[in-house]
Amino acid sequence: MSGVEFSFAEAMAMIEDLMRVADDLLSAGDEVNAFLVDQVANQLLTRAFGSD
Repeated sequence: MSGVEFSFAEAMAMIEDLMRVADDLLSAGDEVNAFLVDQVANQLLTRAFGSD
């Protein structure tokens, strides 16, 4: 089985999109789903750049 690879620009665009979705959900009053989407974006950042 082979993996899927994304360029840095593609990965950052996906993370930015997820962060935008989380912001939209939060502004619409959907705190739970905003938090969950934010957690996905944070996990992608951690996987891409390592943990602190």
